[in-house]
Amino acid sequence: MHLDYKCNLGTAPVHGGHGKVYLVADNRILVIKYGSIGTSEPEAEVFFGPGPGKPADAEIIGLSVSTLGSNVYINVKNRGLFAYQSHGHLLWSVGPVLYKFGYRQGCRKNLTDCYFASVPVLDQCEASIYISNTEGELYCLSLRSRYFRWIQDFSSFDKNFTITPGNNGQLYVTVPAKALVLALDVFSGNVLWQRSIGPLSKVDSAPVVDSNGWISIGSLDGFLYSFSPNGVLKKFSRMNAENSMVQVGPFLDCSGYAVYISQIEMEGKVSHAIGEYTVVSAVRPKAALFTMMVPATGSIYWSENYPGTCFSIRSLHLAALKREPSLSASTQCSLRLKKKALDRTIAEMEKKAAEETVENEVFEKLGDIVRERECIERKLSTTYSLGRDRTDSQPKSMLPVQMGKTKSYSFQDAKQKNMTTPHILSDASSSESSTQGETSILEVEGMDSSTMAKAHAPLVETSSTGEVLQK
Repeated sequence: MHLDYKCNLGTAPVHGGHGKVYLVADNRILVIKYGSIGTSEPEAEVFFGPGPGKPADAEIIGLSVSTLGSNVYINVKNRGLFAYQSHGHLLWSVGPVLYKFGYRQGCRKNLTDCYFASVPVLDQCEASIYISNTEGELYCLSLRSRYFRWIQDFSSFDKNFTITPGNNGQLYVTVPAKALVLALDVFSGNVLWQRSIGPLSKVDSAPVVDSNGWISIGSLDGFLYSFSPNGVLKKFSRMNAENSMVQVGPFLDCSGYAVYISQIEMEGKVSHAIGEYTVVSAVRPKAALFTMMVPATGSIYWSENYPGTCFSIRSLHLAALKREPSLSASTQCSLRLKKKALDRTIAEMEKKAAEETVENEVFEKLGDIVRERECIERKLSTTYSLGRDRTDSQPKSMLPVQMGKTKSYSFQDAKQKNMTTPHILSDASSSESSTQGETSILEVEGMDSSTMAKAHAPLVETSSTGEVLQK
């Protein structure tokens, strides 16, 4: 639909339930009602801010919507946090400073230029809101009132961090500048544990929490770091970690138990120290490897190079939830017949290629047919539990690995061929906390998709004691 305002590209639309979507545009919040889209066009109206033709000076930093209470929480720069009902009625508002019993709460070190600086993060299970200010303080509030439950000061680590609710009695704070993940108790704000991770690609890098309670985040050192609720570390990599990196994600599968990982293999990656900085340079990406796995068990359900074969995400999800074949009997029969036909075609083409000289187009067609057959095989294999079935098999122990010290992150314009990323390296093989960091730089040249290659490196897990486990 066409809007009369310019959208804020830095803030994604937020689904509000009941046929509504909230969108930040021109320092306003628009509500788009699409519930009756089958009978009429969706309508948009201003939910927060001045109407058409009036100036909107207040900068909206972010918003969140509680689907349980149908309330909208809006952070406005230098004005505070506002709670509205979905029909537009203001419930309450609060700034970063409150005075209670003669004591000041919030903005302890700087009262003048202090304001809420993050998107309000909701914990639906605990009915809590988490938000940080410009001075590195983290607030916990109730969804129903304007009073602070607790305030924690993380400025000794850094003033910039991301907030991830665990929905399991824990809250996770990621500090990219120190390459740290901290777990907090949601009732008191006390730190339960903190662990070092590898360098992150962005200042706003955030982990995901699955239904097993494991928290996972990717690193530029080529590993996926996964922590159990009590802080036990596993490290995963399907490629040679020395020449690969994880720049985005991971993303949580809709089953809640599995995550999707994207690893990039580089032609070369070198690190060296310059004073108190560690510089990491990576040259020309070669391949992208996508993997679906369960961090709690280390089980891998598929792994494909880009470009690779197709697969049925929907069949995986249905099988995970129902624990039974997600395809009807007639569909399975049809797919088996098609697979047999493809098997015969592949055998004939391979025999022809072995007996006589054939053109490249024949080999390309053969590759397409093989990928189509593999796709059918995946659709027929629909018995997944995504972490709810435990395995008694123990992975083989290998020699311990020591990760080098590193530190921090940063990114340049993605349109440039050379991208520079200051980032931090940390001691990833130890469960001991680290609060001091050095800075490192990552340089990446543009990807040449024609040089994509298969990667067959084993899966590697590293425990919190530094032991490497290989599958």
